[in-house]
Amino acid sequence: MGAPKTPRRRRATLVALAALSVCANGAVAGAITSPVNEPGSANAPYAVAILVNVDASVFEPQLFCSGALIAPDLVVTVGHCVVDFPASSLSVSVDSENVFDGTIHQVVDRVVHPGYEPGEGFLTDPLANDIALLRLDTPVTAITPVRLAPFNDAPLRGPRSQLRVFGFGIDETGDASGWLGRAPQVDVTGKRTSPYAGLDRNRQILARPRGAANPCVGDSGGPLVGNRPGKKAPFLVGLVSYGSDICGDGMPVVYTRVAGYRAWLNEAAALLRNRAGTTELRYTAADRRAVPLDGEPIVEAELTVSSERLHLTVTDVERGRAAPPDVVLVVADDERIVTAQGVRSADGTHIRGCDETYGRSVADGEIVWRLAFDLACLGERDGPLQMRVELRRGADGSILEQVLFARVDVPGRPSQRR
Repeated sequence: MGAPKTPRRRRATLVALAALSVCANGAVAGAITSPVNEPGSANAPYAVAILVNVDASVFEPQLFCSGALIAPDLVVTVGHCVVDFPASSLSVSVDSENVFDGTIHQVVDRVVHPGYEPGEGFLTDPLANDIALLRLDTPVTAITPVRLAPFNDAPLRGPRSQLRVFGFGIDETGDASGWLGRAPQVDVTGKRTSPYAGLDRNRQILARPRGAANPCVGDSGGPLVGNRPGKKAPFLVGLVSYGSDICGDGMPVVYTRVAGYRAWLNEAAALLRNRAGTTELRYTAADRRAVPLDGEPIVEAELTVSSERLHLTVTDVERGRAAPPDVVLVVADDERIVTAQGVRSADGTHIRGCDETYGRSVADGEIVWRLAFDLACLGERDGPLQMRVELRRGADGSILEQVLFARVDVPGRPSQRR
């Protein structure tokens, strides 16, 4: 596999969280028991691990579900994996078959199918429209996304195709090794009576294991791929949705059929990109002593604006820091300061509370802050804003460093959403 490909922001220390991958209705929400491949040989670079950060005060993402890269900035998974979590708490691990060695990309926006239904029992009232699309903070350039199955996906699911499923879930021992698993499957959608009620054969696939390997906890959203007879190129046919609560019992698994959602995926991708407002940024240093001898900036900041939230990631290499500084966002037009405590004016007067999430982590000689603000925190506005991120010394409030965002286009007006 080679060396891990890690961006400047730190790679997270991951903890498996298999229990969260079980649906409330008792169905297995996805890990592959008895995977047929040796670790590192699954050969599905488009398969990604989805992570969730359950404690906003500490950046410690935990392995949760699986998904597939379908565009450099888009990951598709199932709705039940992400419907209960804000985008700011989600990230994905890519570019490695071991989640612990992968490159971490933050999810900055997501959309769940509007017809998603969690159901009340997988035998009588199962999941419906179980699909979601995630947009990443930065495009993944080292991986070729998997192609979506066409509307006529029958050749990709037939007996001459190599139908197989991938996922990062637990193995037959109940452990989460972090390795991507692979299991061959056989499409039985039209060949047998489904043990699950309400199977929609236009939007769902029923497949059984070809051998002992089968999806289990943590494989939810994992890609089911097939190929045209005689061809090797994979197509994304389905996503692990639900199945028996006893992994490895030979029961078939229900997959969300990608061909049944092609139109919705196009609409969702357009929605995510249309409401994205990334900005250009320029680095400045208020304290020249904080700049390394080679002249390279040691602070990086990324700012992304969606229709509802402003996401900020700041990375500092901590050289010469006696203690971690505070991070504040300043709306430069009138010097309003946005912090975890709310919004205050330039003279320190409190203006309003702020629906904000905050996390800070330290690893590998770097410190990373991740903040997300409701756009209502910015108050009334007209046109683009100038913003700057400041690292301030806690003792006296002096500015150590700052990153200037010269023009931030913020969509909509808060008063219209209240």
